[in-house]
Amino acid sequence: MKIKYFYQQLASHFSVIIIAFLILSLLFSHFVEQFVYDNKTEELASYGQSILRDIEQVQGSSRDILKSYGHVLEERDIQYSLFNEKSAIIYSTELKTPLIELNEEEWRALQGGKTITVKQEFKRFEQAVTFVLLPYFHRNQFVGGVLLTSPIKGSREVISQMNSYLIYTTFIALAIALVMSGLLSTINGRRIKRLQSATANVSQGDYSVRIPTAGVDEIGELAGDFNRMVEKLKTSAEEIENLENRRRQFMADVSHELRTPLTTIRGIIEGLHNDMISESEKERGLQLASSETMRLIRLVNENLDYEKIRRFVLQVLEEHEQQGSSHDVHVENQGEQTAGETPEGMEFDLDEDALAGIMSSLEAFKG
Repeated sequence: MKIKYFYQQLASHFSVIIIAFLILSLLFSHFVEQFVYDNKTEELASYGQSILRDIEQVQGSSRDILKSYGHVLEERDIQYSLFNEKSAIIYSTELKTPLIELNEEEWRALQGGKTITVKQEFKRFEQAVTFVLLPYFHRNQFVGGVLLTSPIKGSREVISQMNSYLIYTTFIALAIALVMSGLLSTINGRRIKRLQSATANVSQGDYSVRIPTAGVDEIGELAGDFNRMVEKLKTSAEEIENLENRRRQFMADVSHELRTPLTTIRGIIEGLHNDMISESEKERGLQLASSETMRLIRLVNENLDYEKIRRFVLQVLEEHEQQGSSHDVHVENQGEQTAGETPEGMEFDLDEDALAGIMSSLEAFKG
């Protein structure tokens, strides 16, 4: 199944964004919940410490202070109860039970002077609450404590409201992210389409195509490499075409050189076959035919030697380009014959005039 690059980019970007937002939303929701309950327990503990401190400072009956605290805390939807060392309730703004319901572990911790905080309690009270238990010591002796409770519905309302804001923010952010992801995917898709179209043009022989480059990412670097590749292909194609034209010209010249002795030999043979040459001229005709045959053989040998020289010169030029050094071909004159040897052990024999002609052809072939 073929899936367009645009949809791949869009899906990858959007999936990453959704996963990131989900993780952040869960973490933020948990943080908000912990923050709200921590603030609530700190508030309850602060009020409890104030109550115990004021009771300690009052001489005589403390019922008026307890009532005043009851009115203040009632406005904040907080209830509290005082109990003695036997967990019997001696004052309460809400609880109707005679005893505080504590398990053994909580009771031992309370007697040891530790504050007990429970963020969510659903069973021991008439409604789900957050509660704090603070021990009360008089002259270093445990004499009871204070219990403060607050319904968690208020905390949950705050958390729910924060989650609503978070959901709205998440949807807005996702919409913006979707638009940005679509825009980026469209831009990258168009750049790849442009590269694909240029590649198709090059495959059809159009080496003039170029792609605008912006080296800000890998696609821009790829476009730059593509332009350099096309430039090299264009140069190579021009060189191949130039070499092919010169090869055709060379073959035409060689064909012309070979046609002349062949024409002479053919004429003599036809003349002898049709008795068009007199007896006195036959010997001369045969000598001419033999001379033209030797000339033809010499031309064929020269062409073979030319191919050897061409390969050798091309190798020298290639080594010169790669190593940056020059190579000289030394030729030794031996009367009318000249002999040379290449580094690879290739040998050739040809006339000086033929060598000059071949070297001139090589100059034109490489120039």
